[in-house]
Amino acid sequence: MCATGKIGNMWRPNTRLERIPLRSSEGPYSHVRSGTAQPPPRWTGMRRTIKLWIVGLILVVGTPPAYGQLFEADSKRHGNPKMDIVLREVERRKHSSVIEITITSIGSSVGSSFFILCSVRQLAQLRGNYRYIVKLEDRPKRGQMLIGFLRDPGETLSDIDPEFAGLDAREAVLDLDQFAEICNLTK
Repeated sequence: MCATGKIGNMWRPNTRLERIPLRSSEGPYSHVRSGTAQPPPRWTGMRRTIKLWIVGLILVVGTPPAYGQLFEADSKRHGNPKMDIVLREVERRKHSSVIEITITSIGSSVGSSFFILCSVRQLAQLRGNYRYIVKLEDRPKRGQMLIGFLRDPGETLSDIDPEFAGLDAREAVLDLDQFAEICNLTK
């Protein structure tokens, strides 16, 4: 026998395992008969807990990993003392980012170019696994670069950011997957 006592057609929690007579106003649906339309208190607490879990899950799943924090890459973490480059995201827009590149010591031109390219690729992955980018140098101001993120090379560039409106997508869009092998070697 379980830890409840049977009373008529209803089960009621009972720690002493004995019958307890019910008054006509008691029972699981007494709130309906009495005219109040509130569910029993145990369901109210459970509903509140379920709603909180659902809201928390939506916030965790629906938030992009890089949302709220700006990206920064530093070449010194690769251990090359000849190259000192910092790529810093200074502004985040809906489908684009403004970055600044600070070069203290360039090192080799090929190595520094690939560091910048692989850092932009990493930013595109963090922003939402974007495969394609489009860029405008010295925008919005001198020393900055505006980078737009695309999922498909045929996307309308003006939808990404109005500043890309004058560009031809066939010439301006860059596929980051062509650099994946090289960027994976530098990690």
